[in-house]
Amino acid sequence: MTYFARPAREAFAKAGLRGGLMTYIAGRVAALGPVGAALGSAVLFSFHPSLVERILPRAWTFASASNVLAAREAGARDSLFELLGDEMPSADALWTAAITIESALASEPSHGRAMFAAHRALPRSDDPLTRLWQASTVLREHRGDGHAAVLVTAGVDACEAHVSAIAAGGLAHDWLRFRGFSDQDRAAAQERMCEREFMSTDGTLTAAGYEERATLERRTDEAAAAAWDEVDEGDLVMCEETLTRIADVLARAKVLPDPYPPVG
Repeated sequence: MTYFARPAREAFAKAGLRGGLMTYIAGRVAALGPVGAALGSAVLFSFHPSLVERILPRAWTFASASNVLAAREAGARDSLFELLGDEMPSADALWTAAITIESALASEPSHGRAMFAAHRALPRSDDPLTRLWQASTVLREHRGDGHAAVLVTAGVDACEAHVSAIAAGGLAHDWLRFRGFSDQDRAAAQERMCEREFMSTDGTLTAAGYEERATLERRTDEAAAAAWDEVDEGDLVMCEETLTRIADVLARAKVLPDPYPPVG
């Protein structure tokens, strides 16, 4: 969400990047360095490779990976500061949430989780709001890497995953275009899902399709859950309260473009 707030847009523009897709893709992979399309496509499972190819490595001709990282961090921090305003949690609450997440993920193995490993290795800020954003980003990439592994193991490709989410009511159709998939890609994914009896010809999920989605989400949760086994219950509750408070404020702020996701 912070990608689309004014401070974030200004930070990326100052670094040399403009446009929602370039800032998003370059911002996501910058922790890996100035990677090309092949590696970028590998770690950005949910994007069509051709879209990543149009952006990487071209993005690095406008801004270095280190400058993109700095812009992303500064833009996120300034956006959160502006959006939260008087509802900003206390510094103690921010620190507790950040350290709780970091502690949970500190000993998690990084093999098979390239994005998680890259973001966990980045320097950590002394500012509590930035530190929580950093920790939350590492957490996001930890779960995302696990989710991609679950999908690959189940033989579900990115377009099929999006089509399934759209049919379940979790995404808008424009999401496919934002991720670089055409109407032909969508139709082909639906056909494959019909052949596996996960979808009906009218584009709705079958009972087997809903069951498959639930299974994949459960496996993703299981792959992420072990990190929290040793976390103090009190710290976990405080962390959840702080993150929920922030999420509620951001949801009310409605800073996302309309329609979302942006295309182009």
